[in-house]
Amino acid sequence: MDHEDVSERSPRDLYLVVILFTVVGLPVFVFFNILTGGLFILLLFMAGGVALFAGFHYLLWGRAFTRQTAWEREEQEVRDDIDGATWASDDPSSSREGEP
Repeated sequence: MDHEDVSERSPRDLYLVVILFTVVGLPVFVFFNILTGGLFILLLFMAGGVALFAGFHYLLWGRAFTRQTAWEREEQEVRDDIDGATWASDDPSSSREGEP
């Protein structure tokens, strides 16, 4: 089975997603909203607020930390490359001479 065909999206796929969301998603949203007396909308807004806070936190601290520790990652990659070369030279099958 070729997986190359799966990556291509047709307009029919988008249409199907929109129709399914309209036919299933909106009634489920309305049902939960009626069931919880409006609490469901509040929960969605709170989840959006947490997502905004997480994004802001990443922009404020995460990017700075990633930039600060970039040299450590590069150093570790060099160490890994050196260790990989050492392990390759320690291979006992490569050091055997004259064996068939």
